[in-house]
Amino acid sequence: MKILSDKTYEKMRHEAMQAKDTIQDLEGEVKDLKNDIAELGKKTVFKSKKGRPLLVFKLGDPGKGWIPGEGHEIALRKRIKDAKIDEVYNILIFHYGLDVQKVEKK
Repeated sequence: MKILSDKTYEKMRHEAMQAKDTIQDLEGEVKDLKNDIAELGKKTVFKSKKGRPLLVFKLGDPGKGWIPGEGHEIALRKRIKDAKIDEVYNILIFHYGLDVQKVEKK
């Protein structure tokens, strides 16, 4: 008993091969992006003040592969600056995909 016609089978086989090629291309792009991020991390220098904890703001969602555009980064920088200079109020900064970690002194 034949379930699929030859034409349908060949079409599905062709689509599967294209999907496999697309996945391999995406995996290569992700690898390149991870390498670029690692290189950027090696070049990033910051000056810490003694006795103050370090807060690391990570913008994006690695689980979904979401990388924010420049506008998101600019807005976040502005909000952090505003929060830093305001001595009257505690300011809550929220952004979808923002992960803040406090690094304790060892």
